[in-house]
Amino acid sequence: MAEADVASASRFRLKSDGVNHGLLKSSGLIVSTGLGSSNWLSAARQIFPIKIEKILNAIGVSAQQTKQNEELADAINQETKFGSDEHRMFFFVREGFALKTGQITEGFCKEMEVTCEMLNGEVILDGWWKCNFSLGETFTLKTAGEEQSLTNMRLIV
Repeated sequence: MAEADVASASRFRLKSDGVNHGLLKSSGLIVSTGLGSSNWLSAARQIFPIKIEKILNAIGVSAQQTKQNEELADAINQETKFGSDEHRMFFFVREGFALKTGQITEGFCKEMEVTCEMLNGEVILDGWWKCNFSLGETFTLKTAGEEQSLTNMRLIV
């Protein structure tokens, strides 16, 4: 889900499993089942060892152990890869920033609700099904359950 005009930021309200995460601003929202968790989600959320080194240096920790930085980056990158038989999804607010301290911008859930705060938003499912998503409109994603383990999301508009 994102603003149709790539030069404009996406703005939306997000709830997951009943928790209100408030208004978020980003380049878009990615939601993945386990089947897609090692592809686009993984690439979008990926962190590299050099970034780990920069973070550690910024907080005053010597980050000269390249192997440890590689292991830490790998551990973080593996967090969102999960099995296609799991009945949950992972959401990731891409290149987002929280408008208030402590706002959650990623996580696992079984149900989420997204409310549009954009004039020209779009929702794209699996790279081929697209629908317009305008100011005030809401969609809900729910895990479908045991009978559909590979494609375990349902879109309710």
